[in-house]
Amino acid sequence: MIDYIRAKYEAPYQLRTELMDFITEVNTTTGETSGKMVGLYNQMKIIQYPSRSVYIEGSLHKFFNKADFNGNDFNSQDLSVTLYEIERVLGLTPQHLKLTNLEFGVNVTLPFDPQKVLNNLLFYQDKEFTKSITAGNFREVEKTQYFVKIYDKYRQYNDDDIEVTIVKNIQPNTFRFEMKYRKMQKLNDIGITYLTDLLDTEKVEQLKYRLLECFDEVYFYDFTIRTDKMNKREKEAIKDYCNPNFWSNIEDKYKRHKRKQDYNEIVVKHSQNIKAKISNLIAEKWDELLGKSSNQITNILNQKEQPNYQYLSNKKSNQITNIEKSKRATKLPLVYRVIQLPFTPLEKTAKNGIKKEGKNGAIEYEKKERVCEVTKLDISMQKKGSKFLCFTGLKYYWKNEREIFNDLEKKYLPRNKRGVNLEDKIYFIAHNIRNAKFNKKHNRAKFEARHYPEWQMRLF
Repeated sequence: MIDYIRAKYEAPYQLRTELMDFITEVNTTTGETSGKMVGLYNQMKIIQYPSRSVYIEGSLHKFFNKADFNGNDFNSQDLSVTLYEIERVLGLTPQHLKLTNLEFGVNVTLPFDPQKVLNNLLFYQDKEFTKSITAGNFREVEKTQYFVKIYDKYRQYNDDDIEVTIVKNIQPNTFRFEMKYRKMQKLNDIGITYLTDLLDTEKVEQLKYRLLECFDEVYFYDFTIRTDKMNKREKEAIKDYCNPNFWSNIEDKYKRHKRKQDYNEIVVKHSQNIKAKISNLIAEKWDELLGKSSNQITNILNQKEQPNYQYLSNKKSNQITNIEKSKRATKLPLVYRVIQLPFTPLEKTAKNGIKKEGKNGAIEYEKKERVCEVTKLDISMQKKGSKFLCFTGLKYYWKNEREIFNDLEKKYLPRNKRGVNLEDKIYFIAHNIRNAKFNKKHNRAKFEARHYPEWQMRLF
């Protein structure tokens, strides 16, 4: 979920020279040193500049794993433990670490070879992806404020000859999609400024939608497209659409938009819509990683209890950290602990609750506990941490409450998408439900930025 960070430490700091060696550059002619000190501990750099300012940079995921490896899952509970360890071992309190770079994304297991996506990438927004590098396992696009990165993670680590103990923790066909912000303005706008903000599930949820919106603008040629049922115009058009050079030569924004729209319609009509399937996997994986510690959260930033060091004990430094999952909530400084509750599949929902079989076969209704923030419908059948109806919930309503699903289709499915298959319908409905919540916020923020200077006093 959260990976690479770079952050400035906004408090006095004494370098931990007993823990790591700090290296500085020396002019071999004059003997003068640069004054910049760099130390490395467990994949994390500590940098002190001549001005005495201190920065930390590196992968939180790799720091947690105690290895140069981030191909497994890294959930929000793991993040909590990592921030605690950074404070305990390195003496850097997360409240004082102001982010200057942030990278976030997910690893998902595809039902096909990720190379079928990487080899067919066309563009992101108006920019073409870099040519295949690192044995074709990584592609990226560079924007002014951020990077968009796509990996074939399994091949990346197999090619790097990573230890067998680590490779066992990554599945074949592991696909990683991530964003790396090198300027924090847009993330500051959603409240992510300090390292501790990454423990706020509301703010981290916003990162999920940034990631999904970003993936929505990634275009690749869908390898499941079939031309046998296309008309003549579509067959001619698809010959151009599979060529990155065709897209890079379209300078007119309106024409480019129309071509993209046409390509999307062809994909929906004549393919399995691989992009929609990957988007659903990304959303579900994010919910899973956040949900493992977003239920019954305890904010203990001000607690003074000592941590359970046995719980935080690690294996040897050349292996991935193996942390035993706690069975009950535990108060730790700067750490969230949650109670894990098993999910019971639902049989049927109704307006007055969840329909379940009670004693002697009698039908009982269990009170709803979680509802979609937009539709106000029950989403107890979805993974913990979900806030909006997604693929699982919509599929459930289609099977068990067809009237509710039909109402959602009328409200959230565009007319030109009514004839698509069920999976595509669900994708577009879920996408528009999310947009109903966040487009209002984004549009309002943009309006205020255009019309109200920062120094202008607001009446409301």
